[in-house]
Amino acid sequence: MAVDFASTSVSTNVQRGDTGIMNLVIKNSGGRKAENINVWVPGTAVVFADKRYYVGSMDSGETRSIPVIFRISPTARTGMTGLQVKIVFDGYRYDGTLNPNQQSTFEIPVNIISNPLFQITPDKTTFYKDNLDDLTLMGISKDPVRDLEATLTSNCLTVMGSSRKYVGLVTANQTFGIPYAIKPSQAGSCLSFLTMSYTDESGGKSSDNISIGLNVQDAGVDFKVQNVSYTPTGPGEQTNLKISLRNVGNADASDVTFRLNITSPFAPIDTTEKYIPKVNAGGNVEIDFGLSVGWDAITQAYSIPLSIAYKVGGSSYSTGKDIGLDVAGKVILEVMDVQTSSGSVRIDVANIGTRTADGVKATLIIPNAASTQQGRNFTGRNQISGNASGGSGDFQRLISYKSDIKSTKQTTFTFPTTSTGQATLEIEYSGPNNQRVTQTERITIAGSSSTLTGRSTTSSGTSTTTYALYAVVLVIAYLAYRRYKAGKK
Repeated sequence: MAVDFASTSVSTNVQRGDTGIMNLVIKNSGGRKAENINVWVPGTAVVFADKRYYVGSMDSGETRSIPVIFRISPTARTGMTGLQVKIVFDGYRYDGTLNPNQQSTFEIPVNIISNPLFQITPDKTTFYKDNLDDLTLMGISKDPVRDLEATLTSNCLTVMGSSRKYVGLVTANQTFGIPYAIKPSQAGSCLSFLTMSYTDESGGKSSDNISIGLNVQDAGVDFKVQNVSYTPTGPGEQTNLKISLRNVGNADASDVTFRLNITSPFAPIDTTEKYIPKVNAGGNVEIDFGLSVGWDAITQAYSIPLSIAYKVGGSSYSTGKDIGLDVAGKVILEVMDVQTSSGSVRIDVANIGTRTADGVKATLIIPNAASTQQGRNFTGRNQISGNASGGSGDFQRLISYKSDIKSTKQTTFTFPTTSTGQATLEIEYSGPNNQRVTQTERITIAGSSSTLTGRSTTSSGTSTTTYALYAVVLVIAYLAYRRYKAGKK
């Protein structure tokens, strides 16, 4: 009796812990009949079987098929092992006499294969479209493997360099890294595939396919305006506009062009375009533009578009910001003339600046007043506040109001008094941002004529500014007025 190896088959692809089936075929290969045939498949420490089968008798040349179920130990090593098959039978000698308890032993090969469980984790999952970046796939293998190779493929990214990486020998539970340089081409979810080819412990070739999910966002450049500064300006003036920006994205921007899209009433002093070769991720940049403000500009806040063109990984992008510029203008008040007549003082004040003075309050302060006008109300838009105590003695405060004094316009304040001598004129008005500004003029009231002796201006309690050379100021005012009129035509 023997095992018919040509007809016997064993389950393939059995792994540790798996159950397999062996289709055992025995054959009476002798010339006489065999009786009391018993087949025993004992188990081992690697393969559990321990099956006994009674076959009975078999004629010469007869075969018999026996299904044997076996199980592989969970701790078995991969590779080739064997199942023993023992056949006990009663046979006959050549002379026909009985030859009992004959025994034959055979070994059936069983291949235990390995299918290692690879755990692959990307070191990061967020990337940016068209931005070249590094991706490292961290892996660990449950089983030892040899000649490990990894190949990364995807329809939504390009692998820079070779997509096939040789890792080599990896022991059980060993951590390994597979580095790639990638350039995503599409924003959104990016599904990639990693093919792991290797040789297992048994010497067999195998492979695993692992899916890797990545998140690809649009180009990782985002410019934020951090600060905008400029010198105070008004119609007919020039200013230097400084803009500070920061790239708060995670990608470097190259070939960056900043373009200030200015229109009337602005004009460039030098250029409206600035070029920066590179702005790193997290980097700051400061650009400045020289601007000329037209005489026809309205004193208000303007919004000027700033366009930004840049490249990431060779692809072009653009974005835009709005830059605020307040053309506030200036209020410059000049006392043009002081006249006395019929018990009153008339003071002519002109605004030679470029901004309207709103809510104007004029106060004439006369020290050591002895006027008979004290305590008497004055009708109209002027009024007398009466006596007040101050400094070295009594003084008289006379108040007059005007709703505004427009740019290049003149108005007259009239105060009821017959006093003469030194006096102070305080002019209070609303300037930019509704800030109250106080301007102080020192004048002399004479019987037939009066003169201006000095001036100071304060803004909400700030320090004073002294104006000199009034003839020069008047010439500048006249030229400004002529240019203003010319612009209106």
